[in-house]
Amino acid sequence: MHFSSHLYYSKISVFLCLSGLADAAPVSIIDGTFDNGGGAWTEVNGDGSFVYSYPTTGGNPGGNGVIDNTGGGGWGIWVSNFEANLLLADLGLEASKTYTFSQDMKLLSGSSIGGFKVDFFIEANPNGSTGDMYLPLIGDGSTWETYDFPVAIPSGTTGIKVVPLWGPDSSVAYDNILVDDTEQTTSSTIPDADFEAADGTAWEQTSGAGDFAFTFPATGGNPGGHGRINNTSTSGWAVLVTDNGRILNLDSIGLTAGSAYLFKQDMKIFSGSNLGGFKVDFFNGGTLSSSTGDIKPQVIGDGSSWETYDFEVYIPGDINQL
Repeated sequence: MHFSSHLYYSKISVFLCLSGLADAAPVSIIDGTFDNGGGAWTEVNGDGSFVYSYPTTGGNPGGNGVIDNTGGGGWGIWVSNFEANLLLADLGLEASKTYTFSQDMKLLSGSSIGGFKVDFFIEANPNGSTGDMYLPLIGDGSTWETYDFPVAIPSGTTGIKVVPLWGPDSSVAYDNILVDDTEQTTSSTIPDADFEAADGTAWEQTSGAGDFAFTFPATGGNPGGHGRINNTSTSGWAVLVTDNGRILNLDSIGLTAGSAYLFKQDMKIFSGSNLGGFKVDFFNGGTLSSSTGDIKPQVIGDGSSWETYDFEVYIPGDINQL
């Protein structure tokens, strides 16, 4: 698995919140059925020539919403609840848990089905986002189909915004935008994520410039063993790469492309003031396709105690390896 952790004196304890289907308890996002026309949806777009419409028939069933820009270019979305936060408590959801959001979609013209995004907030302050999530087209797209998007909600989140996305160069109909309030509880652990091997052999250790030392104490972790990266200079970079640098297939660790997950990592600053970070590289057939880039969280407190940091990661739909 080829995700890199850019760290200073850190213990990594990583697990992924995965989707495991449970009995459905669907909760409709406000006007998620489009039976009230545009209802509480705010239309937002940039460039291109977008047309939003709300037919009262032809949905799945009843009304539906349509985003049309068959001329191409730009981007178009809806934002839920007049762009005000939907409170987790009102939806029956909790932070640090994973839920399945879904929306029914159908192609009216073109070949690109729409997508989905959830933005997270702590009160009025942003707390990350799933990023744009697109799933493979089901069939030829000409019939109503339900697209599921497992979404892991970062810790501390109090509210969300739900954002359906336009399908490029297409006219797409949407209906039944829901969330299943049953928590998805399956989890998976990265090999030697707790550093109990105490020798670091499961981690590829790479650095550039600077004066870096990698150590793996058997005690002092959270609990037990942990990994440290020490840099006595003020320059350079260093990473640990899982599974000794090898790429892992998604199915070997129970992940699914087109889904958003919470990666978790315990960290503590032993000296200095800079906390570590996190990165996931995405591969298709052994070829690097894209990356999250370096994700740097805000330090919890003064960083002197072990804390768990959440990293929201969306795995693109065309990825089969990490």
